[in-house]
Parts: sequence; C-alpha cells; structure tokens
Amino acid sequence: MVNMKRKSILLSLLLAIFVVGGMFAQEPTYSKMSPYTRILLDKLAKKDTANSLLRSSISGDYLSAFVKVATDEGWASLDSAGCRIRTRTGDIATVLIPLSAVESVSGLDCIQYVSASQPMRASMDSARYYSDVADAYAGTKLPQPYTGKGVIVGVVDQGLDFTHPNFYDKEGKAYRIKQVWDQTSPYSKAEYRTEEELLDAACSFDSDVNTHGTHVTGIAAGGGFDTPYQGVANESDMILVATTMQEADIVNGVDYIFKESERLGRPCVVNLSLGDGIGGHDGTNFMDIMLDRMVGPGKIITVAMGNSRDMPVYTELMSPSDTLHTFVGRSNTGLSYGLVDIWADEPGEPFSVCLDLYDRESDEILNTTGFFALDTMPKSSVFTSESVDGTLVYEAQMESELYVFNGRYRLFIQFNYPEGTKNEKIFLLHVATNNTPVRAWGNNGESLFTDLGKGYPYTVGTGDFTVGSPASAKNVIAVGAYATRICPVNVDGGTSYLAGNSLGELTSFSSVGPTLDNRMKPDITAPGLWVASSYNSFYLEGETGEGAKASQARYSTFNGHRYPWGYMSGTSMACPFVTGSIALWLQANPALSPDDIKDVFSRTAVQDKPLSYPNKQWGWGKIDVYKGLLDILGIPTSTENVFEEAPQEAVSVYASGTKGSFHVRWAEVPGSFSIHVYDASGRHLYGEKVDSPASVDYAVSLGNVQPGVYFIRIDTAEGTVERKIRL
Repeated sequence: MVNMKRKSILLSLLLAIFVVGGMFAQEPTYSKMSPYTRILLDKLAKKDTANSLLRSSISGDYLSAFVKVATDEGWASLDSAGCRIRTRTGDIATVLIPLSAVESVSGLDCIQYVSASQPMRASMDSARYYSDVADAYAGTKLPQPYTGKGVIVGVVDQGLDFTHPNFYDKEGKAYRIKQVWDQTSPYSKAEYRTEEELLDAACSFDSDVNTHGTHVTGIAAGGGFDTPYQGVANESDMILVATTMQEADIVNGVDYIFKESERLGRPCVVNLSLGDGIGGHDGTNFMDIMLDRMVGPGKIITVAMGNSRDMPVYTELMSPSDTLHTFVGRSNTGLSYGLVDIWADEPGEPFSVCLDLYDRESDEILNTTGFFALDTMPKSSVFTSESVDGTLVYEAQMESELYVFNGRYRLFIQFNYPEGTKNEKIFLLHVATNNTPVRAWGNNGESLFTDLGKGYPYTVGTGDFTVGSPASAKNVIAVGAYATRICPVNVDGGTSYLAGNSLGELTSFSSVGPTLDNRMKPDITAPGLWVASSYNSFYLEGETGEGAKASQARYSTFNGHRYPWGYMSGTSMACPFVTGSIALWLQANPALSPDDIKDVFSRTAVQDKPLSYPNKQWGWGKIDVYKGLLDILGIPTSTENVFEEAPQEAVSVYASGTKGSFHVRWAEVPGSFSIHVYDASGRHLYGEKVDSPASVDYAVSLGNVQPGVYFIRIDTAEGTVERKIRL
C-alpha cells in the first residue's frame, strides 16, 4: 500500500464493531430474503423510519415486494397471510406483504424467495431528421403515411401534465390520452378514464417536483401543437401510468397498460425511461424476468440503457493471483448512504472481501474487518466505526446470498454516512478470489470506485458493463443514445453544452453492455442529447422547477394557460424516440414481436464504418424508422424503380367472387415475383414469393377479411406495381 500507516484501535478514541449475525430471529427465514429486504427489515426494527431507502419500498403498512413461490400452494398461503397479489407471471408476482408478516411469509416452505421492491431512477425536430421519420409521415414509396394511428403508446414515468397541448392532435383539438393510473396519488381516485376526468385532475400528484414523464411522453407521441417539437407517433393514442418508481409498481404499471390495450384491441408499445445499476446484470432480476414474460406479438417494451458510461461505477477482479483494492466514494456528499453490489461470475464459487475505514487527512486505516469468505460468513453482518461519544457513525451493512436465479454468490453493501460529512473518511474495499472473476457496481453514479490519486495498487472504476435493470432483460428493447444537437439555444438566447459529445457520435453518458451472460446490449440507439419536447407546466410553476427554466426552448399559449417546451438529455430521451418508431411499425404490422423488431434493426439500422455490428456501444446501430417500415412491409429498401407503374394492361387484378379472394392476371407469363397486400390502414395482411409461375393467372385468398378497399403491391425484377381492389 502506498504511503499508508495502519493505526491500532484505541477504544478511548474509536469504537469499532463487526457484528456477525443476530440481526434477525432465525436463519431459515432471512435466507430466503433478498439482501435489500434484510436491510429494510433491520431499519424497521431500529425504527429508522426517516431512512430514504425504507420510505421508497414501504406502502403504508405493507412491504412492496416480488415473491417467487416454490409450489402453487404459495398463492393461497400469501392470501391467508393478508398479502395482496398485484401482478402475476408464472411462479412470480408483485405482492404487498403486511410488514408484520414479512418474516413469517419468507419462512413458509411454499415460498422460495422474497425480494423487496427497489427504487428506480429516471435514466424533437432534429432528432426526427436524423432517423428519417419524414418519409414515413409522407408515405414515400409506402402504401400510405404512417404516424402510429391505431396503436397505443404506453408510458410509465413521473411528473405528468395531462393538460399540455402536446397531448392533443397538431391542431390542439382531439385529445389523445385515453386513460391514466396515478400510483403517486394518496387518494382513492387514482385512475382517470375520460377526457373530463383527466383535464379535471390536470396532472399527476408528483408533478410539482418532476417534468420527466411529460418530456418523455412528448418525444414518443406528442402532437407538437404550434412548435416543431412533434413526437414520433403523433397520431397514436396514449395510456399513461404515473409511478412511485418502485420496481414492483413499475411492473404493475406495464401490466395495466397491456391489459387495457388488449381490452381496446390495440397493439401496444410501453416506454420505460428508467432503471437501476444494482443486480446481476444478466437478466435475472425479478423485474427483468416478469417483463420478459409479459411481452409478445403486439406487446413491446422499450427500456433506456442508463447514463453511466462516463462514471467510475464498475470495477472487476479477473485473476486469482491479484487482489482488488479500491476506495468507495460518494459523488454527492449530501447523500447519507451508498450501495455497492458485488457478484461472482461463476455459479457456486465464493470470493472473499475485506472492508477498511480510511482517514484521508491522517492517511491511516482506522479499522478493518479483515478478510472473510462469503461461503463461511453469516448472511447478515454490520461493520460500524464511531466516535467514543457516538456522534459520528460510519456503517457498512453487508448482506450475502447465493442468488436463487443464477446460483452466483453476491455481497450487497449499504454504506451509511454521518450527516454533514464529506469524504473525509472513506471505505476501502478489498476483494480476493480463488476460482471465479468478481465484478462490483456502485448505484447510479452515487457510489464511485476511485484510487484517490494514489495509483497502483488501487483501482479506478470504469463505465463498462453498465447496462442496468430492466434494460438487461432478454425480451425488451434496450436503447442507447447518440448526439443530434450539441449546443441548444434557450428561450432567452442562452446556450447549453455538455462536454465530450460530437454530432452523430454515441453520447458520453450512454451506458454500454454486454450483459454478464454475454448478450449484446443495447439493441439500438436513437437521438438522446438535448432533445426538445414538452415540459410539465405545473412543475415549472413550483419553486422546485427553477433549475429547468434555463433549458426552455419556447412557450405556447393554450386554453388560457402558458405551456413550456424544453431540452433534456439522456437515454431517457432516446428510449421514447424508439418507442414512437415502433408504434409506426406496429401500425404496419400489429403482430410484431420483440424478436421481429430486433431482426428489423439487424437489417435496417444505420451502421457507421469501420465498426462491426452488433457491438456493446451501438447494438445494431442507429435506428432508421423509414427503412424499418420498408422492411416490415416487404418493400425493397435499395431498388431505384420502386413503385414504377406498369401499364394497366400488363397486369390486372380482379375479385374472384369468393370472400377475401382475388386474382392477379398478367399479359404474359411473368418471371418470379412477390406479392403483398395491405388494408386501408396500411397494415400488412399477406405476403408471398412466387418462383417461376406456370400461368398468367395467380389466385390469392386473404381468408375471412372485412369488406373494403385493399392495396396490392407486386415486386418483380423489372420494377414494382401497385393496384387496389374492393373485396
């Protein structure tokens, strides 16, 4: 160690306690609780009700949690214990558990695991230009324009202004929000289903402290009103959930939107511009698994990658011959806590950890736990250092487990800092291993890994492997951000600038993959730097909204009220751009699945040379909305003579007299061709490739379709022909 003295511990000066066990009544009970759950129960037992982590996971007299049952008897047992089952997918559900019953529920044989819900964090003009949305709106070489009409855009977020003109059509006449569930409301009436109810409620209960959801929703689906800041799917309808930002409530919100969309008979894409850096980073978080089980044809979820690439929040130990040494600092010393999550790569392989408390002024180690191995330490341990009068307490609460979904050892640490302190004293983390690489993450840029300028052997963290949950889920669309605006001008003529960004390049903050099970993330990238959209007018009216005024782009007056528009940056802004784009694609094909959409990315994304794709920064590249539409509709994306009209006598179509059937007749036997059929809304109904037809007549049956006008496109080596027919 460089220039570092070890100080013997004198009880008259400092009291250090390493508590091993005794935190909970019985090992079999808390062995089936997540580390985070154990920490919360400890805070409750100590009546630490002011703890911000505790407040974020408690709903009245209930713990908001995920529960995995071991047998089907578990559901009845939860009901008997007074639990409220909210959203269920297979053997997992979001559940409200009475605080008095958490330990007893986790001790039941029919219950396999209880995981308290953790808090998540909130992670258009030039943007549309760079992603070629204009041709989709114009219907260039398409059967019709595509604007998301008939598709539901769902958003689960915070700070929603229901009255903003961006949520009407372009003329400000037709209101497009269909319904809202406000989870943040303390009142019983938290669901609004009519325009009158929504405009009377005006905003979500949390609107005075946040504008994030209003901005995000506008990017995905805003009408634009009298500005150029139109959202991508500007004729879609919206179902919104104002969320508490608890994991379980977010899952409940997604479930609500999908069920309501299904009731309306609409395809749906749900936007989650939120996430967390804690967890296995391999798609095995409870939230990841439940979202994976919800999606399918016409049910898509998009998730922001996160904004941690430029932060030292990740570190690793790859060789058994080395030991990891790194200081754990706070990026914001106003925080009273920090979180670090440490995982083994290999299932069943433990690692060893040591924690020191280091005094930066005296360059001394004040106390140490010594090394302890995860397979022999108690599951719950507390390392506490305090002054003799007990006024300054530094605490590290450590919770270990062999995780139920991937079999990997994990150590979860919550650091608690004395109020009013900076980084005068800092924890020093050491990790050793025998048979497995070990990786550690700090939470959302608040816990950072640093060498304090000392150099070797201390390690500085990086922004690698920063794809968080739920972007790490297998069946969601994870979205990174690139720059399409560098220096925006606000309403007063002032400018903003974020260093380290270049036009067309990945933003400095956009988190990167891959996942720990070696899946490539992100799936796609979209504009995410200084994107213009609607601001929450109720937020800016409050005292807490003053900071956002510097990034306002303009104002609109609507119904006698002044509404702001402004710039925001983050993968939170890139995600709704992709959400709106997918809404356009669902208009063309309502049955698209997550895998279908990823395949479209692989064929149509803009890929800058000389990189190879997919990769951990860009995924498949930059989204191309129009080229994706062409691909989905089966229209060649590079043929010069697309829609060059053949003479009417060269090819004709006529109804056969059988419902849903027609014939294509050629003047002479054609070569190979493909045929596609669309309904009046532009949805792709039929597609087939015909090799070496034997006659001039070809019969097509669409089955039991509704009477109406249908559009037919025929692609040949000579060009493309389009016809229409009434069936």
